[in-house]
Amino acid sequence: MQENNLPLRGVKVLDIGTMMSAPWAASFLGDYGAEVIKIEHPERGDNSRHFGSEKDGKGVF
Repeated sequence: MQENNLPLRGVKVLDIGTMMSAPWAASFLGDYGAEVIKIEHPERGDNSRHFGSEKDGKGVF
């Protein structure tokens, strides 16, 4: 599908979720053309950044 034909083009989404399902859903909305604005804790970031591999105490996602 071409970028200008995406169904959610022109929709803005504020992602303030901290658990896996909310950021995952926001990613899908972005894939369908929505502009996603991600808000994270200024010191810790999103909880999902601490899953999986880390380097120097920071997630590598």
